[in-house]
Amino acid sequence: MAPIMKAQNKSAAQLVLIHSQDGFLLHKEGQRWVDQWLDPGMTDFGLEVIDGMAIRLTDGETLLGRLMEALNTLPVFTPVKVVWWKDTNLLGEEAVATTPGVKKGLDELLDLLESGLGENFRFLVTATSLSKRLRFAKRFPKIPGASLLEVGGGKSGKGMSPAELSEHIRGRLGELGTEITPDALRLLSEWMGPNLLHMENELEKLVCLSMGAPRIEVSHVRLISSPSQENEAWDLNEAFGGRDLQKALEVLDRLLFQGESEIGLLYMMFSRVRSLLVLRMMMDEGLLRPTRDFRAFQAQLERLKQGPPIPWLAEEKRGNPLMQHPYAAYSSQLQAQRFDMAGLTNALDALVQANIELISTGGDSRIVLERALIRALGGA
Repeated sequence: MAPIMKAQNKSAAQLVLIHSQDGFLLHKEGQRWVDQWLDPGMTDFGLEVIDGMAIRLTDGETLLGRLMEALNTLPVFTPVKVVWWKDTNLLGEEAVATTPGVKKGLDELLDLLESGLGENFRFLVTATSLSKRLRFAKRFPKIPGASLLEVGGGKSGKGMSPAELSEHIRGRLGELGTEITPDALRLLSEWMGPNLLHMENELEKLVCLSMGAPRIEVSHVRLISSPSQENEAWDLNEAFGGRDLQKALEVLDRLLFQGESEIGLLYMMFSRVRSLLVLRMMMDEGLLRPTRDFRAFQAQLERLKQGPPIPWLAEEKRGNPLMQHPYAAYSSQLQAQRFDMAGLTNALDALVQANIELISTGGDSRIVLERALIRALGGA
């Protein structure tokens, strides 16, 4: 199913704003523009990604400051620099988007874009929502070389036929280097439905689970998926790694309502933070270079496996990216890019404190875990 688009000046686009409620389609269309602008092999040098998701009211000004810095820094080792302001919620009507600092920052950004970035810059914005009442939505399309796109029409894949959904699943698994049997494909389609973002999560889990098998079988689908179309424990880890506080709190509430163990959930979050800490440390020490190209990341892992041992890496799979499925390590590495060491250390401290409270004080477990999540993802 082709994306639904509305665009201006697309052929000459140097500035592109894409908005959609479907996170999967939003990412795919953003990546398509990056691939169109950058030569193969130059992504690591020519692409700078700025996280656009603000959680606290004070985050917006900080994110816009980073964005302005990126747009004022010349490219290195490549003739074209692409700045991707990714998954921003500062162009909608959420509270974080309406602060005076954000409004001022957006006006300054528009002034810079209207003055011209130069021929060696490309600017991509992917937005989870776009308020047509904002000055940004009114002024941006009028800038020479700007293109405004809407992807998916807000349908989140619901317009797909069964045949289109099956084709989508086979295509994504082909990109991830595996295949699926017809019976497993049929069962997965029936259970998951045409929610592309949720389907993407399920496919990543299935690829990891079926590592070493020639193809994904019905047994893999039955083991890891469910007809309820939800796997809340996985969703909690994804929300935590994605620094999505609101979603993490919602999933936590559902898991506790379903009777999940508070200690079990806490230890699951410990495991996620540990994985992110290891990858963040590897990036900070120059062992891994942050990338959004799976093949480039996989090549880095292979070089590390063939090189001298890294003494501080764990000798068991859970704490060692070199022993994990490459795509699982790649997905965690993408999440680790959202944190710095200070943020991950703060998250670890929050979980340790929650562990102490659950074991020793007998406090309300829901409040303890919610407070830990707020401190870990939203700041102390």
